[in-house]
Amino acid sequence: MNDNLQHDTVATPVVTCPGCSAPMQAEFFERVPTGNLEIDICYPCCTVWFDHMESAQLAPGGVIALFKKIHEHESDKRHVLPARLPCPRCRQPLKLTNDIVKSGRVSYYRCGERHGRLTTFLHFLREKKFVRNLTTSELDSIRAKV
Repeated sequence: MNDNLQHDTVATPVVTCPGCSAPMQAEFFERVPTGNLEIDICYPCCTVWFDHMESAQLAPGGVIALFKKIHEHESDKRHVLPARLPCPRCRQPLKLTNDIVKSGRVSYYRCGERHGRLTTFLHFLREKKFVRNLTTSELDSIRAKV
């Protein structure tokens, strides 16, 4: 990512990771229709915090850049997410949400006050069609060979 990109907004306050309580890393990615979007990432927890509607604003190039950032940190030490996760904006418990998108089923944790959502790297990659579940025929083929 080009460090010389101009940012559309003043940097928001540091977001605390709902999983480990450490400051999340603010990264800037391309937004649609123009400009850049600040996304908060916790690499040790493998999570991304999207403020309300940010995920939908990521441009295709921004999705690719976020995918590359995730890949750069693939060997980082990992944390397990706790059962209760507070919203980094209002501290209310995030609600586990299961959803169906074009690419299949995804899960994320959403704020009941609509501040945003926390998603794991895996479910972000599923949502954006970088990974998918195997089909029934693919599973049957694997079962027959194993």
